[in-house]
This record gives sequence, structure tokens and C-alpha cells, in this order.
Amino acid sequence: IFETFTPAVDAVAQITYGNKNIKKPTTRIITTENNE
Repeated sequence: IFETFTPAVDAVAQITYGNKNIKKPTTRIITTENNE
């Protein structure tokens, strides 16, 4: 559902999660975190 995130959100996600070379999975993690 939330696969259309902006590059900015993706960048923030990479920084938040230690820049683990994640691009699409990061958006999923953010969604999960927000749901909890």
C-alpha cells in the first residue's frame, strides 16, 4: 500500500536504519514502525 514513498523518506529511512543499502524494504519498515 505504501510503496510509493518519496526519495526523501527513503533517504531518511536509510539514515535511520544505518544505511543498510535498503531502498524499497525501508519504506515497509517505516510503515511497520508507524503502525506500531
